[in-house]
Amino acid sequence: MKFFRWLKLSFFVIISSSCNQANTMKVLAKLPTKIKEASGIIIPKKRTQNTFITLEDSGNKNVLYHCNLKQEILSEIKIKNSNNIDWESLTTDIEGNWYIGDFGNNKLQREYLQIYWITKTDINNLDQSLPNHNIVAKRIDFKLPDQEKNNFEGFIFNHINKNFYIFSKEKKQTKIFSVQRNKDKQIAKLVGSIPLSKKFKKVTDVAYHYQSKQLALLSKKEIKIFKLDFEKNMISQLTNQTALEYQITPETQKESIAFKDAHTLWLLDEASKRKTGNVYKYQFK
Repeated sequence: MKFFRWLKLSFFVIISSSCNQANTMKVLAKLPTKIKEASGIIIPKKRTQNTFITLEDSGNKNVLYHCNLKQEILSEIKIKNSNNIDWESLTTDIEGNWYIGDFGNNKLQREYLQIYWITKTDINNLDQSLPNHNIVAKRIDFKLPDQEKNNFEGFIFNHINKNFYIFSKEKKQTKIFSVQRNKDKQIAKLVGSIPLSKKFKKVTDVAYHYQSKQLALLSKKEIKIFKLDFEKNMISQLTNQTALEYQITPETQKESIAFKDAHTLWLLDEASKRKTGNVYKYQFK
């Protein structure tokens, strides 16, 4: 009987440890106090180690912030030909280009939405010793198909067919639309959807890791990890794919996620009235 009691207790401890591990994140740093509404993150190539790029959403400056983990802004990159109508996401690609998603549409009244493309050539030409930069980005304008009125929070880039995949913010599902990188004034195409549980609620950002072919969907409470192989054109198959699910705490306004490596994610949350936002590290297997 003692053995079985010990076994039962040990089993409980193992399960409890596993659950605790699945429900916690490590705070890496605080965000600079200047950044109140972080709404996207990328971890750039060929830059100082342990730095990241972020931006703020509607009503804020048309500026990218290059930050470190010491609560410092290393440089500000102004996108001269954008007014930041509602910047909602940042993504990068396998070559090192950066993309800004100006596709927030809370009132569902915008006819055209935009993506701004900062080329790797322009990025590499930035003098990292200077605190301020000005860039004119390439601009892609698109609108939604008839009968579609959607708000968006995140996107990724398919390096095979040169299309963006943009994920809607709505209950019960996230719709996926494709937009061509090399075409302006276009109509986005609905190419798939992913059902969402009541627990997950709405997508607040997405990220893609090219080497491990993993797609991450973020909400306030949860991260979903899917396998997505662009070479096999699997975007439409996400509808029926079972994702790995990870609960995250604390429950704050998180709208920024990026892969640091195949098993590590960085997340940002927005500042509150009492606290600055944080940079988090989440590791998974």
